[in-house]
Amino acid sequence: MQRTLTASQGQDNRPEAPARAFVPSWLVMTDEQRLADPSPILPYLPPHSAVIIRRREIGDSEDMARQIMARAHLHGVNVLISASRPPDRLEADGVHIPEQAMRHWSASDFRRLRPALVTASAHSERAVTCARKLGVDAVLLSPVFPTQSHDGTYALGIMRFAGICRRAGLPVIALGGVSGHRLRRVFRAGAAGVAGIGLFLPS
Repeated sequence: MQRTLTASQGQDNRPEAPARAFVPSWLVMTDEQRLADPSPILPYLPPHSAVIIRRREIGDSEDMARQIMARAHLHGVNVLISASRPPDRLEADGVHIPEQAMRHWSASDFRRLRPALVTASAHSERAVTCARKLGVDAVLLSPVFPTQSHDGTYALGIMRFAGICRRAGLPVIALGGVSGHRLRRVFRAGAAGVAGIGLFLPS
């Protein structure tokens, strides 16, 4: 289920950037309340998955990334850190950029840090367009369905999600309320992958 990136898809507009491997079909989002440490679930993730470490402070994200990198790689899982601003050096396989932080990043940051994968979050088609122009490899679009992580937030719904996927111009990862019985729907709608928390936790 991995999605290969090619130059013809226009995902990489960064001169001299390293070749992108692929966009993972499965991305685990850490959460300080529900999944502070993803180590216990690493052996159960499909190969070529990714974990996005999210902490309030970038230093805490880097510490967690260093702690789990060896075990994650043993199971074929890449580690990304969520970073609102470009760090001095990259302490992970890749970076995830929150939607509101995209204005702090540029193509020169990607060339300097040389991440294997760059993702960004988006909550609208306009944000997806901004992410594509920035030159990220994939965008996490949310919330597709109502979710307890963002209770009360307006959900896109599967039809709107599908329309954005068609027009996105880069791989779109479905995030928000994607439970096991909804997986087929989001992939049929055009999702390149799925991200979440509860989806990967023991039932």
